[in-house]
Amino acid sequence: MKNSSIIIITAMKSEYSSVTRIVHNLKVINNKKYLIAYGKIGNNNCHIICSGVGGYRTTACLNNIVREMPPELIINYGSAGSINTKLPTGTIAIPKSVAFIKANNIVRRIDINSILSTDLCDERIIRVNAGTSDKFLHKKSQNNILFHNEAIETIDCETYYLADFCMTNRIPLIVIRCITDALSLVDFYRNKDKVMDQGTYALIKLLNLDVCLLKGRKSKNEL
Repeated sequence: MKNSSIIIITAMKSEYSSVTRIVHNLKVINNKKYLIAYGKIGNNNCHIICSGVGGYRTTACLNNIVREMPPELIINYGSAGSINTKLPTGTIAIPKSVAFIKANNIVRRIDINSILSTDLCDERIIRVNAGTSDKFLHKKSQNNILFHNEAIETIDCETYYLADFCMTNRIPLIVIRCITDALSLVDFYRNKDKVMDQGTYALIKLLNLDVCLLKGRKSKNEL
C-alpha cells in the first residue's frame, strides 16, 4: 500500500460506497479481507476501508492496516440511531464523547476532544454525546433513561471501540455519524443510502479545510 496520512474507515458497504463516490483518482486495492480504495479528497491522500459491522471487526481491521501504513489521522464515517428527538434523520453528528453501554448501563466513557483548529459545525453538523452498544437498543423506555440520565444522544456499534483503539495507539480520531433513524431497523434500511450520500458533505467540508488538521501524532492525553 502507498503511504497515507488519512484512513477513512466505514463499517458497511453502503457507507464505503458513499465515500468512494466523492474520491478523485479512485483506485481499488486488491485485498482478500477488506474493501480498500485509495484516492484524494481535497488535497488529502486517503485510504477508504470497509471493515465490517461491529467494534471487534473494526479494531481487528485497524490492527492489520495500521501496521502497514500508520496514519496521521483516522476518520470514521458511518451511521447512527438517535435517541434525542431533536436530532432528526439526516443530521450529521460528530461525537465529543462516547460511552460503552452494557445491559443499559454506562460501563466506561471516553472523551473525544476535537482536533479541529477550525470549527466544522454549522446548521447541518453538530457535536453530540454518543453511545456504543453490541446489542440493538430497541426499548424506548430504556433509551429515554440513557438520554435523560446519561445525556446519550446517539447509538452505534463502533465509536467506543475506535476511540479506545486510537487512544491506545495515539492516533487522532474524528467520528462523523449520519442519523438514519430513531433506533428503527425499518427506517434504517429505508433511509441509509440517501442519508449516507448526503452526509459526505461533512467529509468534503472537513478535508477541504486547509487549516483543520493539526499535524503530527497526538499524545494519549491530547486525544
